[in-house]
Amino acid sequence: MQFTVTCPQLALVMFKVLDNIPAMKDATIAQYCLPVRCLQTGYRMIELYDMQGERLGPTSLFVHIAVDRPPA
Repeated sequence: MQFTVTCPQLALVMFKVLDNIPAMKDATIAQYCLPVRCLQTGYRMIELYDMQGERLGPTSLFVHIAVDRPPA
């Protein structure tokens, strides 16, 4: 996935894990949100939290992030 961020000071990235149950309106199982300005290039383990903000044990997402920052 690629996207352009025009205001990184205010932008957030949300990672969500969804359940594939058609009957549920919001099937979010776990999530994690972080500011775009904190993203770093490389492989990362994203810790997952439930909808009440509690850590979900030893669960995480293994992701690769590539950040291209414009020249200052």
